[in-house]
Amino acid sequence: LPDDTREYLRRAPLNLLVLDCSMPPQPQPPRNHNDLTLALQTIEWLRPGRAVLTHVGHTLDAWLMEHSGQLPGNVVVGRDEMSVL
Repeated sequence: LPDDTREYLRRAPLNLLVLDCSMPPQPQPPRNHNDLTLALQTIEWLRPGRAVLTHVGHTLDAWLMEHSGQLPGNVVVGRDEMSVL
């Protein structure tokens, strides 16, 4: 996120953050979509009550299956037909 956007969102109380996260942790920060490292860093900065990761790619899905328990308790992976309230 651009610094101005991050600071604006940080000042607002966020109950729910929906954030793209397409890839497992990468050695270099990605250019277009968040990897898991950048997504979790953004969640830490913004401090939402809950966060849903979307746009999950096959490699991230496989990585999460191999590394269960790596997500903070307030973070879930979005899935088809999921409702968030």
